[in-house]
Order: sequence, then C-alpha cells, then structure tokens
Amino acid sequence: MAFRSGSTTRKVINYLANGNTLTEAQAEARFGVQNLSALISRIKPVVERYGNHEIVCSPTKTSTTAYGMDSFK
Repeated sequence: MAFRSGSTTRKVINYLANGNTLTEAQAEARFGVQNLSALISRIKPVVERYGNHEIVCSPTKTSTTAYGMDSFK
C-alpha cells in the first residue's frame, strides 16, 4: 500500500521519518489528525514491512503517548 504524495498520512510519515515525535494533540494541531493511534495502526505495517524502520511509542511526562520512527540504515 502506498500513500499518496501530499496526503495527511504521507505528511505524518515524513515528519516521523525526519526524527520527530508526535503526540495526539500535536498531530491534530499540525496536521488535522483526529485519531493519531488509528493512523499509526494503518501506517505501521507499511513502514515496518522491510525492517528498515520501526514505529515506536513512549510515554510523556503528561501521561500521553508520543510516537516516533527509528530507522535502521
């Protein structure tokens, strides 16, 4: 499954691939994403398919979850 260039999904993938992390509130403010965990569930199998990248999540100080992407180059 490929994600259309310029789509919200592609923008989130590119943002995470650049070493940034994203919380639910940041995703809504920056990209208009209403349900980040659902979006991550959709992109995770595609991003991790060949073992080059991994979607990671970590708790923040305010008890929310921040998603990021590790790349194995």
